[in-house]
Amino acid sequence: MRTEPQILKHPEQPKSQLPDGLNEPKPHVLVRETPKAYVWIAWLMKVSAAIYLAVLILMILLETRLVFPGAPTSAGDWNHTGISLEEVEFFSADGTKIYGYYLPNPDSDRYLLFCHGNGENIAMNASEMDILRKRLNASVFVFDYRGFGKSKGSPWEEGIFADGEAASIWLADRSRQPAENQIIMGRSLGGGVAVHLAALLDPKAIVLDRTFSSTVEVAAERYWWLPVRIVMRNQFWSSVKIKKYLGPLLQMHGGADESIPMWSAKKLFTLSPSEDKTFIEIPGLTHNQTWPDDFLDKLKTFLDRVDEYDSRVTEDEPTDVEMSEVNGR
Repeated sequence: MRTEPQILKHPEQPKSQLPDGLNEPKPHVLVRETPKAYVWIAWLMKVSAAIYLAVLILMILLETRLVFPGAPTSAGDWNHTGISLEEVEFFSADGTKIYGYYLPNPDSDRYLLFCHGNGENIAMNASEMDILRKRLNASVFVFDYRGFGKSKGSPWEEGIFADGEAASIWLADRSRQPAENQIIMGRSLGGGVAVHLAALLDPKAIVLDRTFSSTVEVAAERYWWLPVRIVMRNQFWSSVKIKKYLGPLLQMHGGADESIPMWSAKKLFTLSPSEDKTFIEIPGLTHNQTWPDDFLDKLKTFLDRVDEYDSRVTEDEPTDVEMSEVNGR
């Protein structure tokens, strides 16, 4: 006998007892809304980060203009009215043409190489160079870095160092005196060039006028909210290079200098290993004021003493004849 398979049916679910038109309630899910204050804070943080990044990129792009602003060729008297000087052209190591003024002093065998600041050109300095020629009884050579005045090219740290080296070579050829007999004077940014040359050439003396330990340290203090030490390319570490120069040093700084803080100048002076160094602080002197007469008098006294010491050392050195006699014994 064949039996039919049984089909099991699920019991019917009880129908909803809710009135018509109503559905059964769904499970309740808690959804927390983000407070509006948090949304605004997140938006402000994103905008602030974007602005900060934009400013950082802008500062990086503008660094050359900030460090080397230069001066327009319209600034200064390019006719150097009333001043006797020679207009000079020479070439830096990479072939860049550099322009300079040479103010000879036929009554003196003292030769001074002047490195000016970053907002100047030689036409603006002609009258001051004439003052140095007369007050210091020296022949003076001043030049424009690449990209400054009539000099060609674009400025950058190693480039203007090379320009300074070429200027020293030109002065040595013109004076027929080795670079070791030169006095190198630098003002503001030119102080960085002067320290570089001092470390490289070991000149007779260096004179530093309102300059820095490094540009990156000064910039890091001024723009404390930017990673200056990481992104700045032209850092001018004079505080490192000064340690290689042992000769006479005269350094001056103004008590009211608004561009380079006193601590930076004194740090550079402290790191100098020279046993013949002098620091002059002039109260009330700003960064761009001309030299007071009192400073020029002290500078002249300093250079006279250096020359006197140098002449005594030269006199004490044995002549070639004396050396040959010693070697023949």
